[in-house]
Amino acid sequence: MARRRKPDLIGGFFKIAGGMAKSIARAEKQRQQEFKRRYAETLRNERETLRRIKQAEMAERRADRERAKAMRDYEKEQRRMEREQEKAEKLWAKQQAQEQLEAEIEEIESENEEWTTVHQSIGSFATLDEINTTLNKCDFEQQNNDVANGMFDKPYPNNNSAVAQAEEEASTMFDVDNAEKDFLNVQTSYNKMSFTLEEPTENSVREILMDEAKHQIHSLLPWKQKRLRKEYVDVYLQPRYYEMHDEWGNLKNEYEQFKSKLYTETETKRAEYEKIKQDKANFIANRSNELQNQWVKEWEEERNTYYNNLRDNLQGMISGNKDYVITAVDSIFPNDDLPMEYFVDIAYDETTGKILVDLDLPEIEDIPQQKIAITSSGKKTIKQKGQTDLRCDYANCVYGLAMYVAYNIFNVSLKIQEIEVSAYTQRIGENSALATDQYIFLVDFPREIFSQIDFQKHTSIEIMNVFKHHYNMTKTYDMKEINLSSAYSKMETFTPADYNDFI
Repeated sequence: MARRRKPDLIGGFFKIAGGMAKSIARAEKQRQQEFKRRYAETLRNERETLRRIKQAEMAERRADRERAKAMRDYEKEQRRMEREQEKAEKLWAKQQAQEQLEAEIEEIESENEEWTTVHQSIGSFATLDEINTTLNKCDFEQQNNDVANGMFDKPYPNNNSAVAQAEEEASTMFDVDNAEKDFLNVQTSYNKMSFTLEEPTENSVREILMDEAKHQIHSLLPWKQKRLRKEYVDVYLQPRYYEMHDEWGNLKNEYEQFKSKLYTETETKRAEYEKIKQDKANFIANRSNELQNQWVKEWEEERNTYYNNLRDNLQGMISGNKDYVITAVDSIFPNDDLPMEYFVDIAYDETTGKILVDLDLPEIEDIPQQKIAITSSGKKTIKQKGQTDLRCDYANCVYGLAMYVAYNIFNVSLKIQEIEVSAYTQRIGENSALATDQYIFLVDFPREIFSQIDFQKHTSIEIMNVFKHHYNMTKTYDMKEINLSSAYSKMETFTPADYNDFI
């Protein structure tokens, strides 16, 4: 028998120990490698974190710079807008000031023109042919009510207006709407009425009794139950039928009576509505005719009055009757056509056709105190008038006013051949605190010459030289008081300029 080999325990121990050492060494190496890997990864992460922090810091600094730049741009834009706004406000204020200045200039120019060019409102003179033509037209139009565009410009009364007023009056007197509403309400109720209850028959009553028997009669024996129910129906059929038929008849009679009553009420409301509607229509027709006739009568009276007065005035313009002339002149002056205050008194010599005018002039203080001057740059500016300018404007004003008054008086009548104007104003005397009347010019206007002058081409001061006049006016247009008692003789010695230059 072979001998078993004794195990080598020491060799096995070392072998196992060597294997363990190798495993430990290998594990340590792996641990170190893992540590190195993790350490390297940690370094990478830290570097990445640091890089990101630096990037964030750089982005924040860049954002700060962008915000700062945006703020500077915003503030710069705000300052630019403020400058633009300030510039626009200054421009607007300048424009407003310029517009206000232009408005003031226009008002001053207009006011000065109104005061100094009164004579330029003088137009043409009425002629005998024109007056006769108007008289013929007046006669024709007065005889024909349907003349279109006549001198009497009030329109012929319109029947539509009369109807409209009559309808308005009728609406407060006749309540047609409520009458119609009442009628329609009753008519609607009548039309909706209907008797829908059917007339009872023996069969319908039998069915009702059969239904009652089913609910009231019960028996364990079917044949008995059927018999009892039949007996119930047979016993009560006739009495119940007559009872129900009588009740139905009563209800139908009540319905017929109520319907007849409602029909009567409907017809009554209809008649009331038709009557009030017809009454209203009759009232409107009669009232509109009454109004139309009344208005036509008033229109005809007013129209006849107008043409009669017009005819009287036209005939007065031809005849030159003294009462007519004085009344007409008094009705003309003063008027609202001129901005100044003045008063006119006249004396009329019918035989010679001459009118003496006492003209109360406006005061020099009433003349506009400002004028428009042109600067060296060509712009208009407002300046206070000097005394010479004021006196010149005043002279043009009062001379023009005298011509304007004479023109209107000449047009009162063809018989007026000459107008002599003595003009005065109120001034404070040298040794007095009270204002007294002082005459400052006297002028004579013959119709023949006056009617040929072109008042649009010259100033009133220039035109005055065409007529005999007397005034004491200095080279600076200071109009001094004249002695009226000697003024007439001085006026007669005045040699007028050739009026042909002013035609």
